[in-house]
Amino acid sequence: MEKITEKSSLYDNLDQMSVHELLVDMNNEDKKVAIATEKAIPQIEALVENIVKRVKQGGRIFYLGAGTSGRLGVLDASEIPPTYGMPPTTVIGLVAGGDTALRNAVFEGISVSRDDHIADPKARFFCVAFDRRGRLGWKTPVIEDDDPGYNGAHVIEVLCEEVKDEYLAWLRSSGISYIFAGRNEMDLSLALSKLGSLFNIRTLLLEGGSVLNGAFAWEGLIDELSLVTAPVTADLDALPLFS
Repeated sequence: MEKITEKSSLYDNLDQMSVHELLVDMNNEDKKVAIATEKAIPQIEALVENIVKRVKQGGRIFYLGAGTSGRLGVLDASEIPPTYGMPPTTVIGLVAGGDTALRNAVFEGISVSRDDHIADPKARFFCVAFDRRGRLGWKTPVIEDDDPGYNGAHVIEVLCEEVKDEYLAWLRSSGISYIFAGRNEMDLSLALSKLGSLFNIRTLLLEGGSVLNGAFAWEGLIDELSLVTAPVTADLDALPLFS
């Protein structure tokens, strides 16, 4: 597995460099940020315009991260209300490890094997999340919902092996089960096989977005389709049921 964020450093001899050399090299690296940002302005512009539109419609922004990235997300989210006067519920920062991880290195540098993990062998009611890169920030190992059809369901994450070790460590510490279904791309057939063999899941209600729904349909894994037709007004950029 290629570790994108842990490539060989350009500066392996930091302890042998003078203060001047260190400062010059830091400044040179900082310059690269401005150049990269300039090249990405068209994509950033499109992203910002879409975010603004959705926030005006009541949408929220979540920063999710582990370690340094998570702390920076929480810091940025915390600055939004006093700086821009937005409600504290609009931009939310979540860091793996919770409040303790803001001041202490909880999971950094940890190594976790790519073995499937059953956190609660006694669980019989499940919520399965297909989360290839490990981006979901669960607060509890079970769903807490007023709807009895969801409340109390034990969370199972379906991941790819490229997910970060810190995220796996956080899932384990949170009592959340997970399985691996592919190295870099999701193998849905393998995922369903493991859900059946490890958790005895025989029926799965798919409530995904257009991409996940389309992936299941493309691989012929949908046995029954329940389609509710209702008159609605959608945006021009609204996603279809299957993508």
